[in-house]
Amino acid sequence: RDSLPLLGSATSMATADIDGNLVPVKAFYEADPAHRSTLQALFAADGVPRLHIRWLLWAMEFFATYLQKLSGGDKWAARTAYDETLTKHHNFAQRMAFKGLLLTFPSWERILGAEALCPGVQDPGKRSQAIRRDVERSVFLPLILQALRIYEASERS
Repeated sequence: RDSLPLLGSATSMATADIDGNLVPVKAFYEADPAHRSTLQALFAADGVPRLHIRWLLWAMEFFATYLQKLSGGDKWAARTAYDETLTKHHNFAQRMAFKGLLLTFPSWERILGAEALCPGVQDPGKRSQAIRRDVERSVFLPLILQALRIYEASERS
């Protein structure tokens, strides 16, 4: 989350949207962490901010998919990730607004060159290699998808 705004104005705007959902979810968890320490317990708790959780998970799914698509060579990774994740949750006006924003998401080359993502690594080749390695090794997307499955199961029960 902290690295996203470092990638430019588009990701800064998206991060602000994530924060709008993260803040109430975090506050809800922190109000009773002993009884909300698992996703199942959190989702089952009385007063859970379901809408915020839903949008937070969907946004995280989008960003993880975007990075996966970029690292896989998809030149239109932001658009592909959006089409696979958020588009089904947005209305027409939201889709049009977001599609314009997608054009400003950073390229893989820009991400690989981002000094802020690897503070202290001065050599551009080593920095690029470290970022590439971290994205390719990430287990973030499978974890988010599992969290979404747990959330959806809680909706049905």
